Amino acid sequence: MQEAAAGTRSLEQHELRRQLSLRDLVLTQALTVVGSAWVGIAAGVGRAQFVVWLMALLFTGATRLPMTAGWDHLIPEWFTRLHPRFRTPTNSILVTSGVVALLLILGSAGVRAAEAFGLLNDASSEFYALAYLAMFLIPICGSKTLRARLPRWVAGVCAGGVLAMAFVLVMNAYPFVDVKSPAQFAAKIIGTVILVNACGYGFYRSRRGR
Repeated sequence: MQEAAAGTRSLEQHELRRQLSLRDLVLTQALTVVGSAWVGIAAGVGRAQFVVWLMALLFTGATRLPMTAGWDHLIPEWFTRLHPRFRTPTNSILVTSGVVALLLILGSAGVRAAEAFGLLNDASSEFYALAYLAMFLIPICGSKTLRARLPRWVAGVCAGGVLAMAFVLVMNAYPFVDVKSPAQFAAKIIGTVILVNACGYGFYRSRRGR
C-alpha cells in the first residue's frame, strides 16, 4: 500500500493542496458561523501553529542527519561537533541549511511554482525509493549467509517490492504538471539523484580507505 501511494503522489500533489486550502477555509468559516468569531480565529491560528510545528520537526530531523553520518565515520568528524553552550550540531545545521537553500534556488530557477514544487518533491521521493529498493534487494541478492537464514517466500515478496520501487523511480521522473520541457524535468531529477549518490559514494570510499 505504501509503495502504491508513493507512485501516485506526484499526480495528487497539486489537487490535494487546492482541496486542503479550500477545506480549511470552509472549516474556519463554518466554525465562525456555528460558534462565534473567536472560534474561527482560534481554528486558523491552531492550524498555522501546527504547520510551523511540523516544519520545525522536519527541519530538526534533517539537520541532524549529517551528524549521525559523522558518528558512523561516513563523513568527516567535523559534522558531529556540538555548540559549547547549546549542545546543538552547529556545523551540521549550517551545512544542511545551505544545501536546502541551494536546492530551493536551483529548483525554482526559470520555472513556475508548480514545476518547482514537483521537481523538489519528486527528486526527494527518488531517494526514499532508492532506500526501499536497496532494502527489498537484500533478500534477493544480498549476502549468502543472510539469504540462507530467510524463508524462500521472503525473496518472492521482496521481488514485488523491487518492481514497485522501480515503478516509483520511473514515474517520479515524469511531470504530472505543466512544465516547459518534460525532458529537462526528467534530466534534472535523474541528474540530481546521480550527483548526490556519487558524492555519497565518494565520501564512503574516502572514509573507508583510511
